[in-house]
Amino acid sequence: MNHADSPSKPATLRTLEQFRLPGFTGKPAGPVHTIVADSSGNLYYSDELNHSVVSLTPDGSIRWHQSERGSKPGAFRYPRGISLGVIQKEEAFIECLAVCDSWNHRVQFLDTAGNPIEAWHKAGNKPLLEPCDVRFIPDASDSTHGTYDRGYWLVLDKDNHFLSAMGSNGRLLFQIGRRFPTALQDHWAIPGMLFENVAVHPGYIREFPLFEFCFFPARILGSSEQALYIWEPRSLQLKQVLLSNFLPISSFSKNIEWMSADNSGLIGWQRDTRRLHIYSAAGRCRYEVEVRGIPVPSNLPLNEFFLQKGDCIERSQWQASKTDPDPSHSSIRYSPLRTSAEMELALRDETLIHDAVAGWVEIVDEILALTDRVESLGNKNDPRQWTRISEEIQALPDKRKKAERIFIQSIHHWSLGLLEWHFSVEDAGERAGRISTEQDIWMGLSRPILDYFARVQDGLDTLMLLHNTLSGGTPNESMTNAIAPLETELQNIREWIYQWTAVREAVTGYLPVPWIQPLAKKLPDKKQSPGYQSHRSDYRHHPPQSTPFREVNTIQLTRGDKRFNPLGLACSSGGDLYVSSHNASEILHLNPEGTILENLGSGLENHEGPASFAHLALAMNKRLWAADFSNHRIVEFDLESKAFRTLGRDGSAREKLTAPYGILARPDGSLLVTDANHCIARITSDGKIQPFFSKIGRNRAEMLEPVSFCTASDGGFWVVDRRNHRILRLNEEGTVVEEMGKCGLGEGDLFLPEAAAEFEDRAIAIAQNKYLRSIKLFSPSGTEKGKLLLNYFAPGMLVFQERLYVADMSFGSIHVYERQN
Repeated sequence: MNHADSPSKPATLRTLEQFRLPGFTGKPAGPVHTIVADSSGNLYYSDELNHSVVSLTPDGSIRWHQSERGSKPGAFRYPRGISLGVIQKEEAFIECLAVCDSWNHRVQFLDTAGNPIEAWHKAGNKPLLEPCDVRFIPDASDSTHGTYDRGYWLVLDKDNHFLSAMGSNGRLLFQIGRRFPTALQDHWAIPGMLFENVAVHPGYIREFPLFEFCFFPARILGSSEQALYIWEPRSLQLKQVLLSNFLPISSFSKNIEWMSADNSGLIGWQRDTRRLHIYSAAGRCRYEVEVRGIPVPSNLPLNEFFLQKGDCIERSQWQASKTDPDPSHSSIRYSPLRTSAEMELALRDETLIHDAVAGWVEIVDEILALTDRVESLGNKNDPRQWTRISEEIQALPDKRKKAERIFIQSIHHWSLGLLEWHFSVEDAGERAGRISTEQDIWMGLSRPILDYFARVQDGLDTLMLLHNTLSGGTPNESMTNAIAPLETELQNIREWIYQWTAVREAVTGYLPVPWIQPLAKKLPDKKQSPGYQSHRSDYRHHPPQSTPFREVNTIQLTRGDKRFNPLGLACSSGGDLYVSSHNASEILHLNPEGTILENLGSGLENHEGPASFAHLALAMNKRLWAADFSNHRIVEFDLESKAFRTLGRDGSAREKLTAPYGILARPDGSLLVTDANHCIARITSDGKIQPFFSKIGRNRAEMLEPVSFCTASDGGFWVVDRRNHRILRLNEEGTVVEEMGKCGLGEGDLFLPEAAAEFEDRAIAIAQNKYLRSIKLFSPSGTEKGKLLLNYFAPGMLVFQERLYVADMSFGSIHVYERQN
């Protein structure tokens, strides 16, 4: 016997009311598609065959009806799902009834008196084809606007195979679902690792290509984030909407037609036995009863339902036992069944996974070999070899997609089973232990792919260097045509490797299982939804690692609607801070307590146009320099007189600057500036621009995209060599004397580092922002001593009095950290 259909109690029913359905245009009432009731007891229903939408009083009298067949406002062609909610018109929020006007390819909105007020024909940029159900999801945090709270609408489109979430103003918030491919009828798309496992900002959701196939959906069940399902009659599939995707539930009887759901469970109807079944939140059938008539989906509580008997409607109620526990006592959300998870995990085939991983490794090797061949040919004009390379490059996308498809199919049972396990097991210890074990197994199987991450990135950096070489000489057309598609394929490979293998810990310390991302609302200016937080549990893969830093202060720079994006930092000997804003002519001066004293850039915009400041440098002679990368210049501020002057102009010649970004003040009064031409320029104390370091490449004494500096306590300075994934220490003559870091995602590795800062004991903090956002701490010998995982973009850092100051571009603040033993 199916777990979901385990023995249940027979239920008794109590009839609450009965009324006769009116007929219009000389025809009897047809089958009712959906009935909804408002807070006053008024009823609204859709009659699909008579193309009617009708409202009745609580005693069954007609309030109003729209019964004209057609396409003009207020007329319908096969109206189906309906829902009560709120729509925004200009500045007003109007209570309304939404109707899926299926064959008119729209959702119509009527006010509560039956008057048409709006129609939506598109979901984003996609025209609606056959909208079949609609549901309003209220925002429980805001109950100040009438009977219904503000929220968003869900629209289910049968022929488009997607579910759209749309704000009360009709703006698309997110959209999931796609046609179920015939070739994948026995397989599901699999969730991947998070591209960047960071906190989701209020007002946004992440979209992943997960379990999003949809096969002619017909019904939305439920009305909240915790209880939301899609019913597909053709495939007899019930799918829970989680993770912004459709998660299949496979443990119910296939002959159940699903009617309604809430946080306590589901109601299903077996047409052949004429029995209704009510399931608890744990997935067990609690009650069943034989009914005379056809159940009608509605917005009633789960213990009530409507039955249609010919042209009569009857409202009935379950009679629960006084000793029976509340069905929602154990959970506020309905979960996939544990048996469903066990069934999926049992189908895992590790041999097939090994073969699929080997296939991926073969594809990676082929692409890297082609990259080497392109580099070795250089500018040689050998048509036969270039033709052969071009043919092999053209075949790469199909090979990559095939390898990805095979890999997805090889692990879909494992992924789906683990996902369902997380949501179905109540015991936190059991859940964490099982997922930890599965995670370790997966990391072992996927290790060969992870080992290729650095090699793929090296290939990308090589192609970038080739681009740079070509731009400085006479480009070979064949080589130019080969580089672009190879870069695209390597980017895809890198994203794929990281997506599936590289995330081993989340920045919040939560369990790093990629699938735990619930359906989230995407509403502007709203706090993170409770549904999101309810799934971000504190189950951990391993105990959180100790971090080398402890936050002691946060200095907020953004005030009200004013957005400030800190990038560069400088600090005076007295503790005054200077902070530049990315893409803005602003440099804030703060006292040691964090109070904003002035904006040094306030007069600059009117002088020579808007600036885009990057890093800052401060000298003892009351001079502050800022790299203005968009205007290809350095701006010098006199902090006493408030006067300023500019140095440098756009150009590739040695005496000019191109997009200067990093800047460092030297004891002799000169400045060092990183340049977009992969070099470092020196600006003398009298304003002359000279070359300082211009060796471009990937060897020890070369650089590729230097971005920032920090002073070295034992002389010289460090340069963040971003595209070479390291930092280099140079002496006063510009000779490289030390390097730290290498490309990778493991301990001691760096990936596209952004900024560095050195402590008195020569320990170095290095920030990286691409994948695993973090600040890593390295010993003077180059050993990683730990890392602080971040949920923000950290472009600039400095050390002052042994405290680490970090610019937070994501949230407009400065974080202050102390080192921990």
